[in-house]
Amino acid sequence: MDPLKIFYSYSHKDENFRESLETRLKLLVRKGALISWHDRKITAGSEWEKKIDHELKSADIILLMISADFLASDYCYEKEMEIALQLHDSKQAIVIPIILRPIDWKETPFAKLQTLPKGGTAITLWNNEDEAWVDVTSGISTAIEEINNLKFRKTENSEFHKINDLLRSEISTVDRMFKSFLDDTPSILGIRSGFTLFDSYLHGLMPAELIAISGRSESLRSSFALQIANYVAANEKKGVGYFSFNCSAERVTRKLLVSESKIPDRVMAKGLLDETHWPSLAGAVGRIKDLQLHIDDNISLDLDDIKIKTKKLIDEKNVALIVIDGLDALLFNEKQKNKENHPEVVIKKLSMMAKTLNICVVLTTNVDRKIDQRIMKRPSLHDLHCIGFLDEIADKVIFLYSEEFYEQSDLPQETIEAIVAKNSFVNADIGTFFLTFYSNLSRFENVTE
Repeated sequence: MDPLKIFYSYSHKDENFRESLETRLKLLVRKGALISWHDRKITAGSEWEKKIDHELKSADIILLMISADFLASDYCYEKEMEIALQLHDSKQAIVIPIILRPIDWKETPFAKLQTLPKGGTAITLWNNEDEAWVDVTSGISTAIEEINNLKFRKTENSEFHKINDLLRSEISTVDRMFKSFLDDTPSILGIRSGFTLFDSYLHGLMPAELIAISGRSESLRSSFALQIANYVAANEKKGVGYFSFNCSAERVTRKLLVSESKIPDRVMAKGLLDETHWPSLAGAVGRIKDLQLHIDDNISLDLDDIKIKTKKLIDEKNVALIVIDGLDALLFNEKQKNKENHPEVVIKKLSMMAKTLNICVVLTTNVDRKIDQRIMKRPSLHDLHCIGFLDEIADKVIFLYSEEFYEQSDLPQETIEAIVAKNSFVNADIGTFFLTFYSNLSRFENVTE
C-alpha cells in the first residue's frame, strides 16, 4: 500500500516541537508507511503559497500543532486550518490537533476533534515529555491504520452494485420481517443470542459491531458471554471463536457441560452423579461435541495475536462471532508488550477489526472499581470511560447488575438486571430487562413475563 502523506501546520516559533515529532515518526517513514511534508521543504525559487496549498490539499493526515503562536498566526489559523477542516469534514483527510503549549482552545473550530495528547493536556505540562510524544505517535499510528483499512475497503469493493440485486436482498429482508410479524415471533436482523429481550433491544448480534458486556461480577460476565457463544454455535449453526482470558479451556468446557446438563457444578466437580444425572450428561455431550466452537485459553495473547487468529478462523472455519472474555487481561498484555498501545488504541483497533472483517466482536470487561464506593452502585456508561473510552468506541454496551454481588449472597438463584446502556442501531431503544441466573449451573434463563 502506498505511504500516507502527513502535513505539518505549525508556527515557526514552535519549530522545535515539529522537529521532535518528525524525529519520532522517522521509523514509520523508513518503513514506507509515511511521507512527511512541511514548509521547510519548499525549494528556493518556488511559489511558496501554491506549493503549501497543493501539499495541504493532497495530504492524508494534517497535524495542527497548537499553541498561542499558532492561534495568533493569520496564515495558520485562517488559511491552513480552514482548508484542513474542510478536508476533514469531506472525509478527504484526517485532522489531528496536537496541543503543544497551554492555551484556551475550547472555543476554536477544531475543538470538536479528538486532540492529542490524550485529554488535550499540553505536551509541556506532562511530567515526562517523552511519554507525551509516545501518546501522540500512538494516536497518529491509529489514524494511519484506520486510513489504510478504509483504502483497502475502497479497493476491495470497486464495482457497482446492481439495483436489482439490492432490491432482491431488501425485499427478502422485508418478507422475513413480515412473516415473523404474522407468526407473532420477534424478528431480528443479526444472529440470535438465545436471550429474547437482548435480541429485541439489540436486533441480535450484528456483523461489524463491537459489543461490550460489563459489570462487577466476573462470573456473570463470563457465563453470559459463554452461553451466547454456545447458543450461536448450537442453534444458529455458526462458527464461534472464543478467547478465554478468565478460564482455562478445561474450565470453559466444564461450565458448558454444567449449563447444558443442568447438573450442579459441585456435583460434577466431585463426581457425585447418580443414575438420573448420566442421561443428562450424555445428552449435553451429544449437543456440544460437534459444535464449531473454537476455544483459545492462552492468557498471554496480545492484539496482533487475536487479529491473526481471527482472520484464520474466518478463512478456515467461517466463524461469525468472536468473543473475548477478559478485556482487562488483554489490555494488561498490550501494556507489557507495547507501551505505545494505550487502552483506547487497543479498543479502537478491536472495533476496526470488527468492521474490516465484517464480524461481530463481543468482549467482557469489569467496570471502574470506584463504583463500589458509591451509594448507588448501578453502573452507567461513564463507568467505562476510564477503560480506554470504551463507552464511546463500543457500538453497544450491556451491564449485568446484581444486588446480591454487594450483599455477598450465596443464593443458587438470583434476578439479574441487564441494562442496555448504549445501542447504536438506528432508532433503537436503550432500557432494562431481567434475567434469572442459576449460579450453581452457570446458566442464565429468560424471565417469563
